Amino acid sequence: MRQTIHIPEYYVFVAKNSSDPKRAYESMIAAYLEHNYPGYKFINYYQRTAEIEKINGGII
Repeated sequence: MRQTIHIPEYYVFVAKNSSDPKRAYESMIAAYLEHNYPGYKFINYYQRTAEIEKINGGII
């Protein structure tokens, strides 16, 4: 089952100020999902939203 979630604005701010904004934003989204949405995998993102999908054995 796929869901769309909102990414906190702070992540956008931090990524813009890094040397490689795209890579920084993607890695921060992955870490955010791992911490806040265990049992979901990252599919894609668009601006401040991310599409995630539940994998088998997830807690949520």
